[in-house]
Amino acid sequence: MSMVVIKDRAALMQRLMDAVIQGYRSYTSGIVKTERVHALCEKFSERYLVDLNRNQLAYRRAKGFGNARLILADLGDPNGLHWWLLVTDGVHPARDREKGTRKECEDLKDALKPGERLSVTGFELLKTPRPKTDGSNFRLTWYMTGEAKRQWRYQIRAAVRARQADAAVARVVRLLYKTPAFDSIKAQVDKLTDFLREEWSKTGHDVQLLKVPVALKPVRRIASDGVPVTEWIAARSLQSA
Repeated sequence: MSMVVIKDRAALMQRLMDAVIQGYRSYTSGIVKTERVHALCEKFSERYLVDLNRNQLAYRRAKGFGNARLILADLGDPNGLHWWLLVTDGVHPARDREKGTRKECEDLKDALKPGERLSVTGFELLKTPRPKTDGSNFRLTWYMTGEAKRQWRYQIRAAVRARQADAAVARVVRLLYKTPAFDSIKAQVDKLTDFLREEWSKTGHDVQLLKVPVALKPVRRIASDGVPVTEWIAARSLQSA
């Protein structure tokens, strides 16, 4: 089993966006307990052909069949490992699988459809128009969800009004500036920083003394080698022993 577990959130978001750009737009996702990870990988390999090589994938595309990709990620969730099964257009077992007389299929969602968008811990993938000079119609980017923005505003208000406001605000700023700096997210962080300055000023503090980084560091292309599944399972088993 050659599958890997991605442990970097920005790398995960890049790999998911790559998959959608490459046509893997239908998806389903979930969390699997550590003791069931190996079984899930084997089941998806056998049932949905997620471990085919490039030649096999190209052959299926040429025949009009769909392909599937399994992405695994450790997001620090004690309940287990996060997984995404992504599928291209075309006939594929994930869409319509016969088992005896019973018809089975995965509950696939559209990664770019409102209400079904691909999401990762407070971020969702959006299709946005490109400038007319760009030459293409749209681009994909990650945004904070509305709920995530509300939570940040709540944390900022609470920190500014805390008894030890300096320390509380510094803690919130550190967390905020660890956000994956995709272009649209950077703009959202800038707006949240403006909101922080406004709240800081309202409470009588000197905005000039507020220590905020100049900008988020841009996300560079991150290697997605990850950790082999077998190694991840062994390490997690030791932690829980």
